[in-house]
Amino acid sequence: MLLLMIYLIIWGAWIAVVYLCAKTAMRKGRSPVLWAILGVLFPVISLIAVHLLPAAGPNSNDRGRSAPARSHQHQAPARPSTPRQKPRPHRGQEVPALLDGNKRDD
Repeated sequence: MLLLMIYLIIWGAWIAVVYLCAKTAMRKGRSPVLWAILGVLFPVISLIAVHLLPAAGPNSNDRGRSAPARSHQHQAPARPSTPRQKPRPHRGQEVPALLDGNKRDD
């Protein structure tokens, strides 16, 4: 019974180290999946390594090479500058007839 308790404590500590590796990697802008796998294989070493790593910059990926920043949101193209238009009337307001002078009598 004592052996089973020791086994469960070690297993629980191992899972905690894997979780801490992934959580720290995510906080520092690194790949949490990669660091969780490293935490499974090398628990103590990977936990120390991920804590010592600097935070990844906005233009760098997990391998340390410079990469262009990726935006997952679509950005609309810049609108060309045009002269200011008259404001449109709101619903319920009366709209003046635009073609009053061009009426045809049939």
